[in-house]
This record gives sequence, C-alpha cells and structure tokens, in this order.
Amino acid sequence: MRRALLALAIAAPLAGCALDQHRFERPARLRVGATSHALATDTPGAVARSTTPTTTESLARNARTMSAQFTMATRDETFFAGGEVEAGVLDTERSNFAGAYGIAGVQLVGRVGTVGAELATGWRGLRDDGDDVNSYIAEPRLRAELRFAPQWTLGAVGGATMGERGSWMGGIYLGVHSRAFE
Repeated sequence: MRRALLALAIAAPLAGCALDQHRFERPARLRVGATSHALATDTPGAVARSTTPTTTESLARNARTMSAQFTMATRDETFFAGGEVEAGVLDTERSNFAGAYGIAGVQLVGRVGTVGAELATGWRGLRDDGDDVNSYIAEPRLRAELRFAPQWTLGAVGGATMGERGSWMGGIYLGVHSRAFE
C-alpha cells in the first residue's frame, strides 16, 4: 500500500503533463528550496519505580531539508495539484529525514506574484540513530511568492502537521514557471 501511494504521488503530476490535451496551456511550475521543521513526538517518560502509570513527554527534534515540488494548475491558475519530495537531516548525528507528498491547493495570482493555501499529504520517514519512524501526515500550508523575472519567483511557505502538537515547518524557495506572469 505504501509503495502504491508513493508511486501515485510521483506518477500523477508526470501523467498530468503527458496527457494534457491543451499542451503548454496549463501552467506548470517547479519550486526548489530549503525548509526547516520542528517535530514533536511523544515518547514514554523514564521512571525507575512508580505506583502511577508512566507519562509521555514531548520530545522535540529539528530538521533541515531540501525540497522539490512540481505542480500543474488549471488554465485560470486558481487550483493546482502535484507532488513534492524532500530529504535532509535531523539535529542529531546519524539521522535523516525524507518525505514524499501529494499536493493540492488554491491560489490568487497577481501582477507581482501569488498567495495561496495548499495541503500536503503523504509519507514522512525519520531515522534517528538507527530507529525508523514512518508516518503518514497531512500538513496544511500557506504560501506566498514574488515575481522577480517573467517566469521566476522567490517565495516562502509555512505550515503545521495535523495531529502533532508543536510540529511546524517553514521555508524559502525559488520557483520557475512554464508561463510568464501576465
């Protein structure tokens, strides 16, 4: 099941480009950037002897990643969908972070750039000193980008992982668009 979801997340945007009946009329874009994550995970508290049940404490981890997102929009550029991959390291030695997500969102396009909201859903894997933690996440995000050339933008993104209190992400990116802003 996991492999099928990952294959779908990667194949859907590529198939969208190849099967597009209005070739080159639908805008496509590639965004590449650096992201910082604050991850909160619950771990059992350390107790030597106790008559009360053990508690859980929140263990915070930070991650630095590089991400690449490819999306295609409707002709009027209001809705978009695609995929994203990211990889990086946690703040501890011998650790890594990886993710593959499907992306769907809405945006407002103006003369100077775009403002939008998106939902990233998919697989996130963490390896910390040999321990693997795989999870499926849903992460609502807000995104804004400024145009600095006809087909180039510089942007920022921020969001929080649903169901993980204290987990958030933020990043900056460079975007290249298949069509110039009008």
